[in-house]
Amino acid sequence: MQPLRGCFTTPTFTTFCTLVSGLIAMPSGRTVTGMLVGAGVSAAWHHSRGHRFFTTARWDTDQVGLALLTHIVDRLLPPDAAVTIAIDDTLFRRTGKRVHAAGWQHDGSARHAPGVPKLGYGNCFVVAVILIQLPFRTRPVGLPVLVRLYTPGAPGTGRHNRRAVRGPGKATKPALARQMINLIAATLPDRRLHIVADAGYATGDMRYLPAHVTYTTRARANAAFCHPATPEPGKPGRPRIYGPKTTADELAADPATHTAQCYGKPRTCTAATITCLWQGVFARQRLRVITLLGDGDPIRLVTTDLTTPVTHIIERYAARWAIEVTFTDAKTITGVGEARNRTPAAVARTVPFGLYAITIVVLWYAQHGYEAADITERRTHQPWYRTKTEPSYHDMITKLRRELIKHRNHPQSPDQPTPPELLNLLAALPALAA
Repeated sequence: MQPLRGCFTTPTFTTFCTLVSGLIAMPSGRTVTGMLVGAGVSAAWHHSRGHRFFTTARWDTDQVGLALLTHIVDRLLPPDAAVTIAIDDTLFRRTGKRVHAAGWQHDGSARHAPGVPKLGYGNCFVVAVILIQLPFRTRPVGLPVLVRLYTPGAPGTGRHNRRAVRGPGKATKPALARQMINLIAATLPDRRLHIVADAGYATGDMRYLPAHVTYTTRARANAAFCHPATPEPGKPGRPRIYGPKTTADELAADPATHTAQCYGKPRTCTAATITCLWQGVFARQRLRVITLLGDGDPIRLVTTDLTTPVTHIIERYAARWAIEVTFTDAKTITGVGEARNRTPAAVARTVPFGLYAITIVVLWYAQHGYEAADITERRTHQPWYRTKTEPSYHDMITKLRRELIKHRNHPQSPDQPTPPELLNLLAALPALAA
């Protein structure tokens, strides 16, 4: 965490490190006070110190996220490699009328959980993760680097609600995503950036990105494409920009077979490519529409990258799934969203803090924690994992928890635990590693 030192004052950095270690070490009850308990400072610190860190302390979530992004690019990517960023939003369910920016909103992650309502009450955050291919993983991992709180509009529907969402101090989710893209592009001006997002972010906010940034998304079901207009020499007036609309047959014409590495496995797919315009979203910007053909309805990918081979575009969009895995790990393993903050500053900071802790865990494991024996040990103690060949995020945070416990009880550490406390710790070790 030392690269983040410049984002905090000296006392605040101490509190930050303590709360991060407490969040990682605590297997359940990851509230603000639970972080203090997990860090072992609940008897020495007043609980208000932890709450003040999220409400009034001087630090900025964007600055911390960009510092993590720079550290990841410098340490885990080759010097000339492109940077791939996935963007999506997720809902952290809350209760209570006084929770800032809470409301009834769509829960995108609920579609993967049978029986869970697709509408929930809570806080929605737009998240940007950097997709990294670690040497000991076949699938990319998504590390959160920027997080923005989405504020719902005033009650109502239709035009009134749309005006409220776009009013002063409020922005749509694609607008928040565009703000984060601009920050990342300004932070990494010498790197090629590839942005991927689902169809919910195929809006006009994404048109005319910086020159070194490409955007890949999935076309909406009602997307209407058209051919670029053919120049007509000698005709007076302003030249036409948009030609005739494309048909479904034209989008699927001349398909070719490609083999892409998707979701950790090679997959053969049939795809057709055409260059056209999407007037309602990208205006005059030329696009490539890649139509994936199969047994079901065709899937259309839209990209502003006009030069990269089709296989790499398919792999790039398939890697977007890592952000969904990150959301699941954040809620079920790390406990992000369990803190019960209500004030504006605390609500806007606590979830980004928890998501950045995931990035810190993976960074630590990739640089200092990975050992080939980790998988052997896991399969020895849990032999039902017969096909497990690589560490999961659960394995990474479990190993870091054990390291934190070992460091706290090291003979050279101050304030050594008493014998009864050691017995309680030994009894709790299975739960701490769960």
